[in-house]
Amino acid sequence: MKAAFTTLAALVCATWLAHAAEPAPTSAIAVTLHDSHGLSAASVDASLLEIILFKPHTHFHLKISNTTQQALTLWRPYCPEGDDAMSIEFRDASAPDKVFHAHTGYSYTGGMGIPKVLTLAAGDDLLVNVDLLNEWVLPFPMQADETRLMEIRAAYRSAPLTDERQKSLFGAKEKAPVWTGESTSDWHKVRIINRTGSKIAPRH
Repeated sequence: MKAAFTTLAALVCATWLAHAAEPAPTSAIAVTLHDSHGLSAASVDASLLEIILFKPHTHFHLKISNTTQQALTLWRPYCPEGDDAMSIEFRDASAPDKVFHAHTGYSYTGGMGIPKVLTLAAGDDLLVNVDLLNEWVLPFPMQADETRLMEIRAAYRSAPLTDERQKSLFGAKEKAPVWTGESTSDWHKVRIINRTGSKIAPRH
């Protein structure tokens, strides 16, 4: 009986080790943030990113990477589906369940409201400017000259067109399949510095 139990325990252990050795599933898309100095969390001191809010058109970058060996069709930024897919998320380390979401704040007119796609080559990257004083909406207020320590991550959540939107835009015509799914970066420490000289209020 003892020998049988020992054999069973060995088999369970071997099975667990085999599963543990398997690589975790990865998304076809990876997202990375590069701060106001152009650096990712892998390169900054103490893994502390820095975002400097100075004036419109000063920005940091969201990098969207195709990790596969084949081209992927993605929603293009500056159309509703492409902009809805991208998000910058903030939270206080002391309240990790309360997440603030920064998105683009465009009013879509004319052709901007039509879904558009791009082809991202295998292993290639798409760099998106994130301007929290102009095209993107900072989701919390900051006082003049305030410095705030938070945590930050990037998220990319691509959804397909609804049947109603597909039919209204394209009728029965089939469109090229767009990659859909979700990818988020790890949470990283970030220092946000308001150097505008004025209070920043969230725009709606």
